[in-house]
Amino acid sequence: AAMGWADWPARLQRLARGPLIGAREVWVDGGHNPSAARQVASFAKKQFAGRPLHLAFASLETKQPRAMLEPFVGIAEHVHCLPVADHACFAPVELAAIARSLGFTADAYDALEEAVASVPNGSPLLIFGSLYLAGTVLAANGQLPD
Repeated sequence: AAMGWADWPARLQRLARGPLIGAREVWVDGGHNPSAARQVASFAKKQFAGRPLHLAFASLETKQPRAMLEPFVGIAEHVHCLPVADHACFAPVELAAIARSLGFTADAYDALEEAVASVPNGSPLLIFGSLYLAGTVLAANGQLPD
């Protein structure tokens, strides 16, 4: 019964209209390891089938960004690479190079707002790769949990 009422912020959470995303379809997941990436990619394959999914991605230096992006091959169209503010992380340009080596189109951004604004209207965006990034997203969109 708990699964029916449990609220787990930043776990495949669809964001409400807010200051960061406006009316865009944006989802956030704080997954930060290859196992979580496989689960999120499985969800994305079903949820966004036939639509050009954009992935906003960040990774701490202690993580495995290549292994976290691999499950999204054939699911996501474009990767928007970001830093994790105030944490030791892969540089967005490094992440973009990794994403391109896997066959994605990819861009590097210094700010979350820039990455979100670059997603074409009508395309869903999934923000993934770091709990810290997920917290930043929720704060910027006015959706911090109680």
